[in-house]
Amino acid sequence: MSLTTSSILNVSVLSGMAVLVLWLILNNQRIINQLTFHVLFSCLVVLFIRIVLPVEYKFTVTIPVEHILPNIRKFCTTHIFSIWGYDIQVKHLFYLAWIVGCLIFSFHVLRGFFSLKRSVKIGTPTNDSMIQKAFIDAIDNPKKAKKFRLIQSKEIETPMIFGIWKPCIFLPEAKLSPKEWQYIFRHELSHYYHGDLYIKYLLTLLTVVYWWNPFVHILSKQISKVLELRTDYAVIRPLNNDERLDYASCLLNMSKQRLEKQKSNTRLAISFIGFKQFSIAQRFHFVTAESDRKKKRLSTHIVVLPILFFTLLSFCFIFEASSIKPADAEETIELTPDNAYMIKNPNGSYDIYYEDHYLGNSESGNIGVTLPIYDSKEDVP
Repeated sequence: MSLTTSSILNVSVLSGMAVLVLWLILNNQRIINQLTFHVLFSCLVVLFIRIVLPVEYKFTVTIPVEHILPNIRKFCTTHIFSIWGYDIQVKHLFYLAWIVGCLIFSFHVLRGFFSLKRSVKIGTPTNDSMIQKAFIDAIDNPKKAKKFRLIQSKEIETPMIFGIWKPCIFLPEAKLSPKEWQYIFRHELSHYYHGDLYIKYLLTLLTVVYWWNPFVHILSKQISKVLELRTDYAVIRPLNNDERLDYASCLLNMSKQRLEKQKSNTRLAISFIGFKQFSIAQRFHFVTAESDRKKKRLSTHIVVLPILFFTLLSFCFIFEASSIKPADAEETIELTPDNAYMIKNPNGSYDIYYEDHYLGNSESGNIGVTLPIYDSKEDVP
């Protein structure tokens, strides 16, 4: 198992294709109305793990590419200067920019986090008896109500839950009926008890680390969309048709009041009305089409296959720049431990030798055959 520039780029591209498929799925209302979340979540877990661990495994098959990739590798390995006997190449500057970007994004996220923590600390719990009663009616066990703080503020534009060990539900100063407040609390409590805040934090960490990868940002938004749809489904599942329409109306009402304020939100809390994640109309149609979802479930299993295909493909294959000259490829040779070996370079790549003649270079050393590895030609017996 090895982590190389090639493995990171390959996983980024192939997982990006899977993310685009997910984006297409979640922009099709017909498919959304028929979603079975356990199947979709299983695929997303595999995709998430692959992005987090973009390593090359022993069973991974290397596919040499003679065009484009060799030029990219040549540029990335271009020597710039040396320091303390170590060659600084272009790719090292990219790594440095990656680290600096992570620090900047981390600062931005932490600033938002501590801002919310401060709001919880100085916030005054609501004294509205109607809201308090709606919360008690929404929660399954009244004893659990003591665990949550309800803070109402004019600075909040949509209900949202924040905090894992000491959860707080922020509430806007909105004109809602007791039933609407109850729907809102059921929604936020469902997020909490399904562990969606943990997922939210993991997604935030992923976007901080891979801030340069647009597919990761798209994936984060799409998973947030799935969390909202799953939570909507958990709320409406025990409701009758009239109550589902009431819940849909609550979505529209809250969305209208949010648009009148247009304030900012944080990525470390989960809100009742999402911010630029997807259309409120999609959630409305999803909620009101509940009866149709029971008719067809096979479509979800089929549409997620491309996501699983590209994800598994990134585990099994890696495209790597070929360094062997076309003239050398005209003659077929077989590399064995008796006639070939590899020399490990200071930068982590491997030079390949056949009968003491240089053939090419491999960044990871995974060329489909196990050869002896030496530190220098002087060590070759």
